[in-house]
Amino acid sequence: MLKSGIYKLQSKINKATYVGGTLNLKTRKNTHFNVLGRQKSPQLLQDHYNKYGKNDLEFFIIETCSKKDLLHREQYWIDTLNPELNSTNTAYRPTHTEKTKQKISKAHIGKKQGPPSEEHKRKISEALKGKKLTEKHKQALIDSHKKRKNVSQETRQKMSISAKRRHQKRKELNV
Repeated sequence: MLKSGIYKLQSKINKATYVGGTLNLKTRKNTHFNVLGRQKSPQLLQDHYNKYGKNDLEFFIIETCSKKDLLHREQYWIDTLNPELNSTNTAYRPTHTEKTKQKISKAHIGKKQGPPSEEHKRKISEALKGKKLTEKHKQALIDSHKKRKNVSQETRQKMSISAKRRHQKRKELNV
């Protein structure tokens, strides 16, 4: 039987923490470190990992709980521990109803997929002139632009606030 619950990753060096919830505590540790190694984790946690390495982070199970209590308990621990490496102070589980999934699917029908146009690449290139970025970073910027293309103004404002918080936390942690 899978055990769901709340865990934390804690730095051995500066005691900075990340709090998360999972439906399967048994596999979450390995999954976290595998994903961190590929630069696909929450930004503050990824920055810490990049600076201090895998061996700095320790995985602790804080508590086990039922699936239905998971979000509530994760929020409790985020509020209690005030983790420095979480990008937001809100526990969140994205869930979509079947109806919403169908709407999302329909919204993507007919939209252009695939690589960016040459014009788009040229604009990105001009914007990056004078900056030293790897091809990997350039591709990440292109991918990021694609994701944000059809985002509402309200969502953009929320993203901006979140980015400012991450920036402030980085400054405080010297990451």
